[in-house]
Amino acid sequence: MKKVFAAFVMSMAVAVPAFGQHADQNNDGTAIEVRGTINSIGPDVVNVSHDPIPEIGWPAMTMDLPVQPDAKIADDVGAGDTVTLMLVKGTDGMYGIGAIVSD
Repeated sequence: MKKVFAAFVMSMAVAVPAFGQHADQNNDGTAIEVRGTINSIGPDVVNVSHDPIPEIGWPAMTMDLPVQPDAKIADDVGAGDTVTLMLVKGTDGMYGIGAIVSD
């Protein structure tokens, strides 16, 4: 599983800069990585309980996050799973899910 995750993260290193043109996540175009638990998952929105995200000043909370149009979501994730989320800022200035990887 670690090799699969490493390969996925490496593929995101190539994909994430494309998001950077529309999203300045950390003023350097990188996505924000956060651990969380999926409560429900739909095609456009994922409800997740996530750890604090100090990079953007968010405390730990449960919230709906929109799924970005080009999001990479692992096929094996579902409600109850602990995952790693890659957050990106959309053109609307709101953060959304750019990728979800199962842990």
